[in-house]
Amino acid sequence: MVRRLLHAKSAPKLFVLLFVAAYVVLPAEIAGRAGGSPYFLQLAWMCALAAVFVVVGAMLPLPLHRMPKVRIPMEVVLAIVWVAFLAYAVAVCATAEGIPLLASLHGADQATITTLRENFLKARVGWQAGFVYMNAIFAGFLLPYCIALMFLHRVRFRWLCFLGFLLYSLSFVEKAFFLKAVVPLFYLALERRLKTRISPGFVCLVAAGLLVGVTVASRIGATDGPYPNGTFFSTNYVPGSPLEYMVWRSVSVPVTTATDAIRVFKEQFDGKLLLGRTSSLVAKATGSEQVPFERTVFEQQWGQLETGTGSSNSVYVTEAYVNFGLAGVAAFSLFVGVVLRLFAKSRDVAFQSIWMLFCLNIFTAGVMGTLLSNGFLLVLLMTMFMKMKTPPHRMPKKASGTARLEEARA
Repeated sequence: MVRRLLHAKSAPKLFVLLFVAAYVVLPAEIAGRAGGSPYFLQLAWMCALAAVFVVVGAMLPLPLHRMPKVRIPMEVVLAIVWVAFLAYAVAVCATAEGIPLLASLHGADQATITTLRENFLKARVGWQAGFVYMNAIFAGFLLPYCIALMFLHRVRFRWLCFLGFLLYSLSFVEKAFFLKAVVPLFYLALERRLKTRISPGFVCLVAAGLLVGVTVASRIGATDGPYPNGTFFSTNYVPGSPLEYMVWRSVSVPVTTATDAIRVFKEQFDGKLLLGRTSSLVAKATGSEQVPFERTVFEQQWGQLETGTGSSNSVYVTEAYVNFGLAGVAAFSLFVGVVLRLFAKSRDVAFQSIWMLFCLNIFTAGVMGTLLSNGFLLVLLMTMFMKMKTPPHRMPKKASGTARLEEARA
């Protein structure tokens, strides 16, 4: 049951179902309460419109089998990616002011850990400013895709590479960042494509333990309790424990931040469309000045950090709306539907394994950042136009018949 529900073929239906529940039903219910902000209602109907276009996009035909493919040895691709990542990781750690995880283990307080986390990547200046973009490309989708490839084809050193990436993702105690390493493994375990005794349940248990550990290590939730006047769906609510923080962070913060993004757009930008300038890459390509919209939202919600790098990302619908209006909401949602159909129809199991990462990204961040800055476009082009040449003896035994036939057709 769970296997069928979380298979890539179910991606469009499952995404729309969860999306409607989180960003249509929930904000509509909050708006109906006494004193509820009208921005909750606006978010609800905008996301209802978005859901319609996601469904339309997921129904569009995709002639993937006609795409011309370049044959490249898988070992060459993996070697290039991992050597480049190793060089990057060494450079980042060697030039960092401190490692947040190590600081936490040595008893640092929350303010110190937060500052170290921001300085680890976001607050770099000069030539080191490129680290944050390299991190997004490597950790966003490229390494998760490569990890899935390595486990599918039983590549040597796969566990070493996985554990190295997992340790790196935990080093700056950034919420659930480690899921980028765990989710592909979970999908492959669910599909019974791992030649180990690891079960999906075990992967979930490890992920839950890591989430609790990272939350505790970041010192979040270590307070005496919520403010008396703070409501659950607001930014002045303070959780009383790490567990309460995780629930509040998962349920309240995404929808609250989305409504705050709409409010900031209306009140501080007078509703004038930003035309893609929230993206640094789009701004540079068009010769415009970037608009730090996410940082403005963060400042309105929490006040800015000492490093000035605090950002509040929200569901992709808000990014589409503040940049291109309702037409942007429709166009971005159409694209999301097309991508979900790509996951459902793809014969590349490694590509399928990152479908949940894609959905998690756009649930709490924009499409432009996911596509351009997080490396998803690179992986998308790789899976559409490249055919990995793998040694026959590395094909999993279970997949020797059906999977090879599918690979030949791909």
